[in-house]
Amino acid sequence: MIRAGLDPERTVEAMRTGAGDERIVADVESALAGAVTSAPALFFNGERYRGRLDPAEVLAALESTRV
Repeated sequence: MIRAGLDPERTVEAMRTGAGDERIVADVESALAGAVTSAPALFFNGERYRGRLDPAEVLAALESTRV
């Protein structure tokens, strides 16, 4: 997140509160309707995230990488 210019604490807090959840769901639905089959990958601490793009699951994966 730091390399992306994001504040880690602020980003995690936004994820915890569900900020943007509706937009994420709408974007995924739009992509699926447009037959998009791939997108840029998520990486946490250099490891590719291969889980579902569910906000709770992404947050859990992100928090599990915190040292």
